[in-house]
Amino acid sequence: MPLKINAHLVLEQLRCNGVLEGIRICRQGFPNRIPFQEFRHRYEILTPNLIPKSFVDGKEACKRIIEALELDKYYYRIGQSKVFFRAGMLAHLEEERDRKLCGLIISFQSQCRAYLARRLYQKRVQQSNAIRILQRNGLAWLKLRDWQWWRLYTKVKPLLQVTNQEEAIRKREEELNILRDRLVNNEKDMLETQLLLDKMVEERVSLQAQLQIESDDRAGAEELADELKQRNIKLEDVVNDLTIRLEEVDDAQSKLIQSNKKLDETVKDLESQLEDEESARQKLMLDKKNLENRLKELQERYAQMQDANERLQLEKRSVDNKLIQLSDLLQEGEDKAKQGMKYRQKLESQLSELTERYESELRLREFAEKEKKNIASGIAQQSSMLDEKHSKIEYLTTELGKYEAELVQLRNKSDDDIATISGLQKHSRKLELLLEEAREDLETEKKQKLSLQSKMRQLEQELADVQALQEEQEIEKHQILNELDTARLQLKDSKKRVDEDVIQQYEEQFKRFTKDLDNVRQQLADAETAQKRIENSKKKLQQEV
Repeated sequence: MPLKINAHLVLEQLRCNGVLEGIRICRQGFPNRIPFQEFRHRYEILTPNLIPKSFVDGKEACKRIIEALELDKYYYRIGQSKVFFRAGMLAHLEEERDRKLCGLIISFQSQCRAYLARRLYQKRVQQSNAIRILQRNGLAWLKLRDWQWWRLYTKVKPLLQVTNQEEAIRKREEELNILRDRLVNNEKDMLETQLLLDKMVEERVSLQAQLQIESDDRAGAEELADELKQRNIKLEDVVNDLTIRLEEVDDAQSKLIQSNKKLDETVKDLESQLEDEESARQKLMLDKKNLENRLKELQERYAQMQDANERLQLEKRSVDNKLIQLSDLLQEGEDKAKQGMKYRQKLESQLSELTERYESELRLREFAEKEKKNIASGIAQQSSMLDEKHSKIEYLTTELGKYEAELVQLRNKSDDDIATISGLQKHSRKLELLLEEAREDLETEKKQKLSLQSKMRQLEQELADVQALQEEQEIEKHQILNELDTARLQLKDSKKRVDEDVIQQYEEQFKRFTKDLDNVRQQLADAETAQKRIENSKKKLQQEV
């Protein structure tokens, strides 16, 4: 209907919008309110180093800040999401905050000014020291400028450099002579190797001719020829190797001039390295055995850790299931607590309405008492004025009757008010009992919630312990893998050293092969003597025939 107000609907809307709640809080004397995070962000400067940065709970942080500020409980209340203050308390906190900020800014400015003053002082000290040094050097130069020995020194110094240059040239010439001698020796070695190669080629040609003659003349010498062929093949291989080495020597001859300087030092280093490598190779063999044993132990430990990790995974799953169950129970408890809070708010709203009605009835009663007092005072005035106003006594008696009738009505009305007030008081007592029951239910729900939260924290602690143990096992696993990698690297190094030992053995075999070549040459000489004997015997047989 237009131009009409539904009072019940308006009150419901104001209650839903939180207006009545705000009015109730303001009537209780807490007009100022601020959320937890904003309070912490704004007034945490008053209590430095009290709350760590990783601390998340805003309500607990606000409690700690207020306790550190030593505020009286009368001036504030802590709600579910905000802090409520009485009038003037926020202004006091703002003054404290401004005072704290002013002190910090003053200390920062003083430190900056002190730093700049120290920089300026150091600069002035350096300038004064530099001026003294320049003055001292200038005076020293003025003294040395006309000194005869200084003039002589300036004339002789360039001549000393000339003598030093002559000594350097002489040393370089000596080094060049040494290099030339080494080059001549290398050329001699090359000529000797070339002569050896030519001799071996001639021997091979002569041996081939002799073998051809013997194969044509004597069938019995085929076995010897086969042996000589095999030896010839070996000699050809040796000759090929020598030709390859000769080519390598030709290529290296151009580099010998540069490398001869380093040969003496490298030979000593190589000898020391050979001794070190001999000892290191033995150590590596021992290390290899130790590493293999260690590798087996690490593999066994890794298998044990995998089994333990699987057991921990199973325990973690069971703990996760328990956490899910407890979170469900916690959610149910929170739902019950929310229902209790809604019921409590409803009862509080009913109680506020009844208190308002009770206060209105009290105001009416006070008004009746005031009227009663006014009437009594009027009666007293009328009785005192009876002697002076005898002419108006009848009128006053009639007025007195009227007033007495009104007084009776007011007394009846006051009795009715007293009855209604007593009924309201009984109803308010019932509501207070219901409210106390709701509070007891809420306290039980809170206790259940706290017990569930404690259990949840215990399970979270167990889960954290399990995760920490798992992380330690992961770290041990990484350490084992790193040790395996180092063992593999050491095995690779040992293989390299073993390969170097093989190369060294190959060089020793090459030396042995050269010795065998000398033996073959000796055998060839013996074969030539045997061939001569065969030819002599052949001639003797021909003569006899």
